[in-house]
Parts: sequence; C-alpha cells; structure tokens
Amino acid sequence: MKTQELVDRVRNEAQHAWENITDQYSHLGQLNNPAFVAFRPSESETLEEGMANGKDQTHWGLLPIDSYEADDQLMICVEMPGMALADIRITIEGNELVIAGEKRRNTEHFAGRQTFTQEIVYGTFERRVTLTGQRLKKTGHETRYENGLLTISLPYDGEGRRDTVRTITVQ
Repeated sequence: MKTQELVDRVRNEAQHAWENITDQYSHLGQLNNPAFVAFRPSESETLEEGMANGKDQTHWGLLPIDSYEADDQLMICVEMPGMALADIRITIEGNELVIAGEKRRNTEHFAGRQTFTQEIVYGTFERRVTLTGQRLKKTGHETRYENGLLTISLPYDGEGRRDTVRTITVQ
C-alpha cells in the first residue's frame, strides 16, 4: 500500500470515528433527561483507592422520579436501590426539593477479587426537583424508604412561604 493511500485511509477512519462520537454526544444532549445524575466518589473513597490522580471519576446513573398530586399533597417517588437510609438527605430550598446522598460500594464484595464489569454507580449525588406553583406546608412532610423506593409526601398549604430551607427526615 502506498503512503498516500495509507494516509487517506487513516484520515477517513478518523473522520468516521469523530462523526460517530459527535452523533452520540448530540443524541445524549437531546435526551436532556434530568434522571441522569452525576455520581462522584467521596473524598475518603478517592484517597483510599488512590484515585486522586487528576482524572475525573464522575459516573452517570439513573435516579428516576415520578411525581403526582393526591389529596392536597404532592407525592414524589424516587427509585434509588442499594441506598442506606442514613445516606439519604432531603431538603427544600426555595421552590426546589433537593435529594442528595451517597451510594456506598460494599467493599466486602470486591476485596481481593477480580472485577469483570462494574455498571452499578457509587458515590455522592444530588438531584433537584422544581416544585409546583402550589405552596407547601412547613410541617407534616412524610417519607418512606422501602425496597429501594423513596416516597415523599409534601402537603399543600396555600399560605406557606417558599423562601425557607427545610430538612425532611427520612423514615
């Protein structure tokens, strides 16, 4: 094969690869799905595993939410399997519900073993949900975490203020 033919072939393959990458990135951007949430390793995990090498260790995972109204309440269900109750934090900041926490890796499963695949995401995360135009009561929030499903009940008030920050206890 002549040098020019080889150069043209490499150029064509590189162009094809670049088009593939940009098409996939564009498709992902079009989805614009807020259920894709960034999971970042905690500082302790980064230091323990020697991952503080300047590389971005962010992984993306799904944190899908269903929301609906029932009996003068806003109901929000968040699918978050594998979480420990103590690692979930819920707050209301202005007109946003903030669901944050950390999904921890069970190191016993991986200790001294060869890993073939790792598709489950671990780390700290935060998901913000804009609340409806209805005003919420300052109290009376109820939560339940069962079988990997977090259910949050936020009662409407009609007179409540949106400019306060509240913490909701997960039960």
